Amino acid sequence: MKIAEALDIAWWKLKSFNPWVKPKRFWATWRLLFTFGVLTLIFHVYILQAIGGFLINTDNLSGKFDAIFVLGGNTFDKSNHAAELYFGGFSKNIVTLGANEDISMKAIFTEASDTRVRHSDCFISRDQLILKGVSEDNIMALDVGLTAREEANAILNHCKQKGYEKIIVVSGKLHTRRMRYSFKNFDDHQIEVLLSGSVLSGYNEDYWWKSERGMIMVNNEYMKLLYYYLNY
Repeated sequence: MKIAEALDIAWWKLKSFNPWVKPKRFWATWRLLFTFGVLTLIFHVYILQAIGGFLINTDNLSGKFDAIFVLGGNTFDKSNHAAELYFGGFSKNIVTLGANEDISMKAIFTEASDTRVRHSDCFISRDQLILKGVSEDNIMALDVGLTAREEANAILNHCKQKGYEKIIVVSGKLHTRRMRYSFKNFDDHQIEVLLSGSVLSGYNEDYWWKSERGMIMVNNEYMKLLYYYLNY
């Protein structure tokens, strides 16, 4: 069956259901939908990239900073990015955060004492930084924070104790717009926060819809962004 014939059948069925429907309005609606569908098909890559790109809200870094704070989660990529900033001369102080533990490491025990070894995100990030050549003396691990908001509060308290006035916070690139809400109250304490985003190694962020992990992450990130917008 041709498209024109299918539309004619749809028109007559709609007409019999609602005799007040005008032919011009009916065909105009179909033309609009058809045009929209064609344009979406042609430009879908740019549209999807814009959807992912909206989640990115990073700062241009310059000068010296009091410290680099590494948020928990996706510790491998964030730690590697923090190491790049460290060797780039932005700061010699790195603070890692995150009290969430790697599920695969929870059952590890020391042979001598049968005591469970902590494998929180902050310690995993610290170990990764050391592997990248960062001096252990320049790293502080804060075993605190199960959420980004809790980590932000811990960072604020730490900055007050140390007298920090200008810091870098390392988060995943596609999380940075949401992180703005977690750190927006730092201005009230005269603490300048600049966000730097790490690239995710699990998939290509420019083509996030081509992997299941990317689809889930972007979907969840928009839900979290809405939550942060309404609550913070």
